[in-house]
Amino acid sequence: MKKIMEYLQHYINQYPHRLALVFEDRHLTYGELSKEIYQASMRYKEVKLNKKVGLMDEHPVNNIINYFAVHQRGGIPCIFNHQWSNERIYQLVKSYDIQWLIKDNHLTSNHDNSIYNDEVIPRNVIHIGFTSGTTGLPKAFYRNEHSWIVSFKENEKLLQHCEETIVAPGPLSHSLSLYACIYALSTGKTFIGQKNFNPLSLMRLINQLNKATAIFVVPTMVQQLISTQRHCSSIKSILSSGAKLTLQQFQQIRNLYPQANLIEFFGTSEASFISYNFNQSSPANSVGKLFPHVETRLLNQDDDAVGLLAVRSEMVFSGYVGQSNQEGAWIKTGDFAYIKNQHLFLVGRESDRIIVGGINVYPTAIESLIMDIEGIDEALVIGIPHAKFGEIAILLYSGKVQLNYRQIKFF
Repeated sequence: MKKIMEYLQHYINQYPHRLALVFEDRHLTYGELSKEIYQASMRYKEVKLNKKVGLMDEHPVNNIINYFAVHQRGGIPCIFNHQWSNERIYQLVKSYDIQWLIKDNHLTSNHDNSIYNDEVIPRNVIHIGFTSGTTGLPKAFYRNEHSWIVSFKENEKLLQHCEETIVAPGPLSHSLSLYACIYALSTGKTFIGQKNFNPLSLMRLINQLNKATAIFVVPTMVQQLISTQRHCSSIKSILSSGAKLTLQQFQQIRNLYPQANLIEFFGTSEASFISYNFNQSSPANSVGKLFPHVETRLLNQDDDAVGLLAVRSEMVFSGYVGQSNQEGAWIKTGDFAYIKNQHLFLVGRESDRIIVGGINVYPTAIESLIMDIEGIDEALVIGIPHAKFGEIAILLYSGKVQLNYRQIKFF
């Protein structure tokens, strides 16, 4: 039995009447969740050990129930986005040999001549996730149980240890929300999610429950929560994963939730957590301090010690489905970075680098500096061909101020 199943069963036995899941129209206690999982597992008796099962129900509560029910059958849940087209689902099913689909509590077989008959499943896999690329077919990857248990422990060190409720309003097909949900249920907390993100109704619900809360969000959600101008004393920790928040956003958070700690994470679906910034205590241009036991390499460093970031830790994934995966391998993030005093500084994506007259220019680094100028709302740096320099960088921006070349050069 997987450890997450053991953890869940412990809290089912200890606190059967405690709220486990709260979505707009559905509330389940731990006891009710246990019954739902058992009933679902009885419907899926055909699922065998290590068989892949696509979860594609429109209601996230059903997908959570089915996630654990598939585990009870020894299968591997595959986390689909219910908004994917039928064509995309068909491509994923064929590409990754997903033998079963579950939708509306119905198990559908997709058995075919498998291209993965000889595939070696990594140890302790808890699910298959998919990268969220905007083009092409999402890449399927294995998430192992140990990596998340280690991540849970690192989370615990950063929280205030009074949180009874975990909130993640994003879709469960995104690693952050699914991670927060499994973390909550593995530690006996109440998980609040939403079918569609609605900041006003979310704030009302958190205030209504009136329990110490940690909320897992991405920066766009943070901005929408700020825009509600709703104070909430229940929020004790805000964990943001994605682009770094501006100083202005941080100050707005402090004004609305003065009792809350802001913890910004940098990481990827594959590498999990790499660094963290606690209440913006890290240097201004840094994405935070490296987590303990995260090893780093900077490949192909230039004269400024900037190189392509690769990481290795107990929190990383178990590789892509259908590829030869080596345990303990280095994970390349695709980011140009440098490290100073254990703090990580990102200067741009490998795919975004502009080479101006033989000099590396990193649009992300410039955009970050421009965004620090008061009155700037958005900034974008692009490269265009140039006869003399090969490429030159062009800045596009919006805001209440007008910039000139000398100002930009000064920054």
